[in-house]
Amino acid sequence: EERGWEQFNPHDQIDPAGEVISRACLFCHADLPDPEVEYDIYSMEFNDDLSSICIQCHENFPHPDKDHLVAPSEDVLASMKVYEARREVMLPLDFDGRLTCATCHNPHERGLLTGPDSVGADEEKRLRLTTFNEVCTPCHGRH
Repeated sequence: EERGWEQFNPHDQIDPAGEVISRACLFCHADLPDPEVEYDIYSMEFNDDLSSICIQCHENFPHPDKDHLVAPSEDVLASMKVYEARREVMLPLDFDGRLTCATCHNPHERGLLTGPDSVGADEEKRLRLTTFNEVCTPCHGRH
């Protein structure tokens, strides 16, 4: 008997007809975002804190070899802001000012978002920046 059970992947956010899959959005977001509105991540409500949403499925945490879910120092935060502007990428923090999974990884499907919010969508490991070394650069290296 077919019960309709399937593995749900909240990263699959656009159906074959090009329509947004609202169920996928509501996995993380408390309300369905309006695709016609440009949001600031801090004006949105989520179903849990940003990293907890990820960790419920992605259990290989912490990585790489250290818990990165901490508040960056003032110097690191300033470096991140310079990097965001120069590379036209978003490196969001959580609502408590800590790094979150989404600081380095973009959970959205390619084509869902535009501009800095779209960088890294569907890239290898959903990295917001092009290489592993570059992911580390905004906080740990020269730019």
